[in-house]
Amino acid sequence: MNAALQAHGSPFLTFVLRAVTVTGYEQFFVALVLIVMFGINFRKGAILFQLIIWTAVATELCKEIANLPRPFWVSPEVQDLEVGTASGPGFDVMKGQGFLQTLPPEVVAAFRAQGGSPGFPSGHVASAAACWGGLGLLFDNRALRWATPFIVAVMAFSRMYLGRHFLADVLGGALVGSAALIIAYTVFRRLNFDKKMFDPENLIHAWRLPNLLFYSLQFLMPVILVLVTLLPPQLGGYMVGANFALLLSSLRGLPEGGDGALRRTARVCLAGLCFVLVALALSMSTQALGPAGGGPTASFLGGLLCSFAAIWGGLTLSRELGLYGKTA
Repeated sequence: MNAALQAHGSPFLTFVLRAVTVTGYEQFFVALVLIVMFGINFRKGAILFQLIIWTAVATELCKEIANLPRPFWVSPEVQDLEVGTASGPGFDVMKGQGFLQTLPPEVVAAFRAQGGSPGFPSGHVASAAACWGGLGLLFDNRALRWATPFIVAVMAFSRMYLGRHFLADVLGGALVGSAALIIAYTVFRRLNFDKKMFDPENLIHAWRLPNLLFYSLQFLMPVILVLVTLLPPQLGGYMVGANFALLLSSLRGLPEGGDGALRRTARVCLAGLCFVLVALALSMSTQALGPAGGGPTASFLGGLLCSFAAIWGGLTLSRELGLYGKTA
């Protein structure tokens, strides 16, 4: 199917679908979460972050367990149009295979022996389903809820056309994203966790079940997953840094938001500036240190510092500059 899609493609279609697939990467989600958190509603932005980040965790775990190759790695007829090259060795055994057939064992074994970025399930599709469906639920927006399946379908098409995923990959991604939405709806709406996660009584250090559950999920679990190499260090760092910032913010009192468009825009820009400045400083430090400045630990700390700076730094600066009114 991937080869057939690319055979009927064009430079313009490739350009458009590359633009679509950009909305599935972390930079886009960082910007979106900061816009919602600082420009619209801080609490709902924090919940959106939890939904997106845990969907990403579930996707990464599934990728590590399945460990299946991507189309451009498998077939010589499929190019990786996202970067413009054919990166894999290609296997003649794949010729004539229908798109509903499973990959030959020798192909899977060769991929696992070489290593590389697994394809199943599609993180782009899972994140699109969780993100846009989550926004529709958080803001009770019927139009966005109805548009979510279309957005997910376009993302799935782009990933197949670009040679990054098989049909099974995008279907698996849609399933993971949908499951994340159902779980989030149950946890936040049915169990009222959207209120409990910001309640100081459930956040302070105490030997109570809600407190222990909060600290285990928000801080201990990401570190464990990183240590056992089931989660990319930077993603784990994003989780710990953002959760620590949200913890401190909740204990201090969360802003109610509101205000005019100018103040909202200024808050978003401040949070984004904090993220970018810390990211640039870390990048320069890594380059200066050379090989000694890289590695999983540096990646984890980098993600932690960037997410913490964006949320805590953006919130603190906004308050000091009088860009927020009351706190809840």
